[in-house]
Amino acid sequence: MDNNYRKILSDHPSIPPEKLLAYLEGRLDEQTRLEVEMAMVESEFLSDAADGLKQFKNPDGIANMVEDINRGLRKQARNRRRSSWTSHAGFPLWLTFAAILLLLLLIAGFFVLRLLTKD
Repeated sequence: MDNNYRKILSDHPSIPPEKLLAYLEGRLDEQTRLEVEMAMVESEFLSDAADGLKQFKNPDGIANMVEDINRGLRKQARNRRRSSWTSHAGFPLWLTFAAILLLLLLIAGFFVLRLLTKD
């Protein structure tokens, strides 16, 4: 089976992805099959994952779907990283903060000089 299956199923610690996939393919002995079924009874996630994977007739369809989802998530993450460092007007936020800090330093410097030259 494809490595993408392992990525999908690797979040559940009690059952390895290889074991669940072997269960779905009918390659497990009686004892191991019962262990997997007990884990599926305890975990709704595993049960849903097994039911969903059983519905696919073409294993390549799952791999393509996983790749499309991962590509979309990477694109969304890249867009969020870009937008988090820019304001709504398009200016970089670090430039805005630097300008505000410079203005505050100038104002503070003005008052310090005014106090020192008053004497």
